[in-house]
Amino acid sequence: MDPCHVSRPRARASFIVTPYCPDPDGTLRPLMPDRCAGAQGADSPPCKLHVHHWRERKTGPQVPVLVVLCQTHGVAFTLYPPGHVPYGRVAVVPVDLEGQPLRPADHSPSELVLAWEGTIAEAAQDAAEGKAWPRRGNDSTRAPGSWRTQGRHLGRLAGILGLAGESPLLPEGPLGVPALSQREARSAYRDATGYRGRGRAMCLLIGEVTALRCDVLDVMLAAGFAAGCWGRPRRWDARTGRLHDVVPRARSP
Repeated sequence: MDPCHVSRPRARASFIVTPYCPDPDGTLRPLMPDRCAGAQGADSPPCKLHVHHWRERKTGPQVPVLVVLCQTHGVAFTLYPPGHVPYGRVAVVPVDLEGQPLRPADHSPSELVLAWEGTIAEAAQDAAEGKAWPRRGNDSTRAPGSWRTQGRHLGRLAGILGLAGESPLLPEGPLGVPALSQREARSAYRDATGYRGRGRAMCLLIGEVTALRCDVLDVMLAAGFAAGCWGRPRRWDARTGRLHDVVPRARSP
């Protein structure tokens, strides 16, 4: 079973992504939205948000993340830093905790290159190059994880990119890449006989997404939602003071 579709009752709940910025003493704290994950529509009553508790994280963002309680709607929800998602062990997008793109040190900010190392896509990059992560814990290589972890990341990324399912190949789909590129990548993934071929197929689509000059964070969040990997993502924009849906909601007839 694809890791994206493992039964997780709360994985489909809406969640909020917001920048985590340092306060004067250097502690990373999230920019607090004015609405909760359960608020919908302009007619929704004002939210009364309070800090519930901080969650320590050994994986994912590796910094404490804030859990907020909305007294108005009676829901508690976690504020996730940009690039991170519910149940995620690593980032899904190469952005920092404030949401700025991460680029390789030897490339200029204007170049269409992102530092995917350290994200879920690193498993695909290594696979495409024939770099298998160690099968034993005492391996001397500096791989990000074990062979089992690499396989788990490859499976989850394939779900996010729509390579493992039967979703339609639409140019206006969540990735926004041409249908021909999606078809070629899916065919390559389906015909692959090993992890190298699957890794190359994923890297093909990752390269296409990077070249779009789009907001890669929103693209990947929308793709994961469409694939059923997580619930509806919402992003807090501190500049406009608005909480917006990454995936537009269907209009009522």
